[in-house]
Amino acid sequence: MINPAPLEKLRKFFGTEGDSFVREVIVRYLQGAEGMLNDLERYCQQQDISQFIRVAHTLKGNSASVGADEVSQLAADLEIMGRNGDLSGAPEKIPLLRKAFVTAKAELEQILQQDAS
Repeated sequence: MINPAPLEKLRKFFGTEGDSFVREVIVRYLQGAEGMLNDLERYCQQQDISQFIRVAHTLKGNSASVGADEVSQLAADLEIMGRNGDLSGAPEKIPLLRKAFVTAKAELEQILQQDAS
């Protein structure tokens, strides 16, 4: 479930341009997040811990900025795994992250549709 607070904060901060800015943030998030999920899988398979950490950290922050709290939390869990140097739990966690992203994506696309009307 999308937490509306971060998006509302952006809307208020940017005033008359708030709706437009929020739409842009959502679109960019949706465009980038799927690639990051693919990158996480690839870096996990390659055991490239430094890249895995970088992508997990970026996905965590980007997800938080649009209110995708579950995605953000799962990405944070993966980041911690990487920082601990142990990705053994990542192959089980990444599908959960994908599932959470699919849910967040649907809700964010609904927000975009509502804002367009």
